[in-house]
Parts: sequence; C-alpha cells; structure tokens
Amino acid sequence: MQLLSDVYLRCPDRDGRRYRPEVPEVKLLTTVGAQPVSIADVLDMTVSQAAELFADHPDIDILRALAHWTT
Repeated sequence: MQLLSDVYLRCPDRDGRRYRPEVPEVKLLTTVGAQPVSIADVLDMTVSQAAELFADHPDIDILRALAHWTT
C-alpha cells in the first residue's frame, strides 16, 4: 500500500547537483576571453560540447576516452 507519492526536493543551495560546495567553485579557463566552466558545467554538457571545449587541450582526448568505454 502506498500512502504518499514519491517526493523529490531539489537542494536550493546546489540545485540538485549533489556536489560539495567547493566543487563548483573550481573553474577551468579554456581559452582567452571564454567563460570559465566548473566540473559541474562540463558534466552537464553534451559530448559534442565537451569535445569542442577541450579541442585545444591535447592531454584531454574525450573521443578516445569514450571509445574506451564503448568497446
């Protein structure tokens, strides 16, 4: 028997992201003049957006990493 329906409440401080408060404060500057992005911002991106963001960073190869996980 179910008396109450499922209830989901978003944390007002973190908007439901579940990160410790200091995590979104760390920002990555990708290119000169670009908006800094946090880890949370990157994880909210699509693969295409993240690949474009990190295109100028040879140490970060998103497509190679994805190929590893899909095989």
